Amino acid sequence: MPTDWTSRDSSFPLHIDVSSGPLTQRRLYRVTGVDGAGVPTLTLCGNGQDADGVAHANVQDGAGGFVGPGSIYLACPGFPVRVEAGAAFASGATLQSDANGRAITKTTGTGILRALEAAGAAGDYVWAVWLSGR
Repeated sequence: MPTDWTSRDSSFPLHIDVSSGPLTQRRLYRVTGVDGAGVPTLTLCGNGQDADGVAHANVQDGAGGFVGPGSIYLACPGFPVRVEAGAAFASGATLQSDANGRAITKTTGTGILRALEAAGAAGDYVWAVWLSGR
């Protein structure tokens, strides 16, 4: 195990490659591969896809490089996170990702979160708890 959060010489991924595009705060992301240095790369979740994390902060397109563990919260069952709603839903609803990485009521996709509070409309930031984590 690494001894600090800046080590990249370990099999434990401490950094995420964001050179392929921006991260949008409170949206859901999935790891889709690794770069040439073995660092995980992220893609915005599509409709019904499982998620590996939620962005904590915006990272601008073209910023390139890497973000540390404070920029994305990894999916850990039971861990509460704030997510952006894609539509209104009730507290207690099982949630999935919409096509834009926002949380919506589960219909046909993978249930990845449980709402801890209701969302009144798309764009609301609400608390939810992870149900999954690949």
